Amino acid sequence: VPETALGSVEVNDLPGLLDEFTGTEAWKELAPIYGVTNGVQYAGWASRLGRWTGIGTKETLLLARGQFAVVVKGIEVAGDEVRPRLALVIETHGSAASVNALIAERLPQLATRVYKQPIQESSEYSGVPITIYRAPQGDRRLLSAGIGSTWIIANDAETLQSCIDVRQGRVASIAKNNF
Repeated sequence: VPETALGSVEVNDLPGLLDEFTGTEAWKELAPIYGVTNGVQYAGWASRLGRWTGIGTKETLLLARGQFAVVVKGIEVAGDEVRPRLALVIETHGSAASVNALIAERLPQLATRVYKQPIQESSEYSGVPITIYRAPQGDRRLLSAGIGSTWIIANDAETLQSCIDVRQGRVASIAKNNF
């Protein structure tokens, strides 16, 4: 997370968070009202089992063992429109090959879900390949980069680039900021 970020939320144990979240009274009462099945509860349990035993798909194991951070780098305001500049940083603790395979499989699916018929582009920043999906109309984009065992997904080029800079040690991390 870049030191210049407005803030971030870090989750070091996603299966544990899912278990705790789905165990609350609020979840038990609201989930059925909104038609949410036990899939979230199952995902937490299956991820925890995979983390402990090593049994599961490569994707499940990468995400079950991963650490997640949502980075808020800035907020753009134009008239009535408010757009946060965000990144999701996933430290998978896996190999670069596993991370790249996960990106190659899941990123197109995510882009299609978000933009229906996305336009794919490629770029590079500081030697790191970047995959960009954009909406057919408008300026909405989904940017992604894999650096070693880390996968970064952002909605803004500057936010992605600042996370890459931190990962490569060129700029300070928020972890080194005493405030």
